Amino acid sequence: METLSHIIRRFNRFEIKYLLTLRQAEQVRAELTKYLQGDRYWVSSLYYDAPDLRCYWEKRDGIKFRRKLRLRWYEEEKALTKEDGVFVEIKQRLDRVTQKRRVYLPYAQALTLCNDRQDR
Repeated sequence: METLSHIIRRFNRFEIKYLLTLRQAEQVRAELTKYLQGDRYWVSSLYYDAPDLRCYWEKRDGIKFRRKLRLRWYEEEKALTKEDGVFVEIKQRLDRVTQKRRVYLPYAQALTLCNDRQDR
């Protein structure tokens, strides 16, 4: 039987962010459009936080180790149904490394997991 630990996908990456002026951002966008092509999907995310907004405050305060939970899906031109697949993702930051673990579940099951903290 396949368990969640067998189907969870892990991603590690470094995120380097730059502060740009509006003009610089427009120049970067213009350059990228020469090489990239848009697709038909919109990315939607539902972030979870603690009642005391711990995730928000940790990000704002620059805490080097932090973690957050989200649902992410790629929308088409139809409403999301309980059978549609979504990603349940845990993102964490360890100093300058961002790690992401995710599993693909039906939307209803993902809500049960995230809202009720139940895996079935």
